[in-house]
Formats: sequence, structure tokens, C-alpha cells
Amino acid sequence: MSRLNVLYCANDGYAPFMGTSILSLFKNNMDIEEIKVYCVLDSVSQDNIKKLNSLAKEFNRQIKIIDSGEINLVLNFVDIPKYRGSNVANYRLFLDLILDDSDERVLYLDSDTIVTGSLKPLLELDMQDKICAVVLDALASHYKRFVGFSREDLYFNSGVMLFDFKNWKKNAFLKQTLNFIRDNRSKYCNPDQDLLNIVLKDKIVVVGPEFNFQPVHRVFSYSAYTLCYGNYKYYTKEQIEIAKLNPSILHTYRFLGDFPWHKGKSHPDIGEFDKYLRQSPWSAYQKLNKPYSLFFIAEKFLYKLLPRFMFLIFFSLAQQVKFRKNDRKLKKASY
Repeated sequence: MSRLNVLYCANDGYAPFMGTSILSLFKNNMDIEEIKVYCVLDSVSQDNIKKLNSLAKEFNRQIKIIDSGEINLVLNFVDIPKYRGSNVANYRLFLDLILDDSDERVLYLDSDTIVTGSLKPLLELDMQDKICAVVLDALASHYKRFVGFSREDLYFNSGVMLFDFKNWKKNAFLKQTLNFIRDNRSKYCNPDQDLLNIVLKDKIVVVGPEFNFQPVHRVFSYSAYTLCYGNYKYYTKEQIEIAKLNPSILHTYRFLGDFPWHKGKSHPDIGEFDKYLRQSPWSAYQKLNKPYSLFFIAEKFLYKLLPRFMFLIFFSLAQQVKFRKNDRKLKKASY
């Protein structure tokens, strides 16, 4: 496969972060002959669309803007919960309405990713007749029981997903997913990610952590991590250490309540994010102070007070309590 197809989904608030991610993708993959980016947008301003088009022109790449209207019409009749008040995270379920029929694969990236290395290995990856290639979620060893998974089952992070689109269509996967939602539970603590893990179970290929390197491994030692989360059915210390030295994709999701576009310096990926933001058409973006809940205020205080491994123990226990409470509430709402 000579062309890398990449899919992003965003609303206007996330457009600057998506654009920053696209810039990092283009700058670090100049050796890929053709890159086509699909951007499924929900109520994005003309100014942000112009900036996306300027990126495409600057790097001589293709960015295809897709309005989310048709997908939103379908979602109006499907009982999939919104994530943080938005349907954007659910758009990637509708590959059939987004991609061209000639596309063989597409790499989905969350808007909070920064591409720091070559993605050529993903073009050459043996998908083993599976539907999706993924990276395991770093915080899921205890959590996955809430979706009915056993200790043996793999649970992935859905922020980076390489789809075999031909296999997706062949198996009518959109229809399978919608049927599952109709006939089974649709509401989960991590709505889109949990659903994807359930419907794609046994249909995934696991790739190295360098393709979705997560904040916990940027901050905590492997020994501290395994003390809290274990390493059963997870990456080895060597795999994590190699990925840490040379990540291909950083997933800059929330850490201590912060994303790297918030004011403050607590996020481990803020340096990489700022580097690409400054080079982007959104370089004038003004970071905002974020109002914190009591949970995040306590979390920040304990992070400063406690040794790292003790904080991680607290964090993992608090996370389990929080999800257990949410899971009970959502189960009642689902039936």
C-alpha cells in the first residue's frame, strides 16, 4: 500500500489541536509518497477550515473535509451516548459513510495525538485478516471487568486505530455494531472505546506501544506501573523502554486533569505539543486556565506530596471506585 489514509473527527473547539496533530503527521512523514487526510467536522468555523486547507497546500497533501450532517442524522436514531456532550467520538464507527470505496486501510487518530515518528511500518503491517490494529490501554487491567472482559481478554486504547477497511466492509461491521447496540447494552463508562473493544473482540492485531504512547509511561517507572496495574497480557519492560526512547505517536490525553493545551506545566507532553502548535496556523492560540473539580484538585495535591509509586496506587484505586459507581448507574440506564 503506497498511500497512507488518516482519519480525524473534531468539532470547532478541537480543530486547533487536530490541526496541530496533522502538522506533526506531515512533518514527520515526508518520506511517505501520498498521504490523504479525512477530517469529519461538526460545526467547524470557516476560519479553521481555511487553516486546514493551508496545511494541505503547504505540504502538498490532500485534506478532504467531510461534513458530519449525514452521520448525525443516523445517530439521532441510534442509542449511542455522547462523549463529553458531543457525538464526535462516534463518527469513526461510520467508515462506510466517510471513506472512498478504493481505500484499503485508514489510520484513525484522536485530535489529542502528536505524530513524532515515521508511520511507514503501519503501511507494511500484516493485518492477519483482522479488522483493526491497536495498542493496549495502559490503564485497563482492572477496568476491563466493567465491560465483561476476563483477565485473559485484551483491552485496547481507541485513540489510535488502523482499520482494514476492506475487511470492515466485507464483514458489514457497521451493521454488526448497530445491531449490537440495539440488542444489547449501549451505555458504558468509556462509551465509544468500550463499545469498540466489545464489538472488535478477537478481531484485533496488537502493535507496539510506540504507536500510541500514553502519559502514564512518560511519568512513572515500569516497576511502579506494574505494582499497580501488573503486566499480565501487557507489554514488557523492554518494549515500553524502547517505545519511550523513540515513540511514533504520543497520545496526549488528560493527565492530572490537564491537556497540553491548558495553562500549566503538569502534562508530560506539553513540550512536544507546544513545538508543533507554534509551527501551525494556530500558533496564536491562547491557552486557558481550566476550572478543576475537587477530584482533580486532590489528585494534583497528592501528586506533589506523595512518592510517584504511592500516588499511582492512590490513582488506580480512585479510578476503580469512580468507574464502579458510574458502571452501576449506566447499567440501570441501559435496561
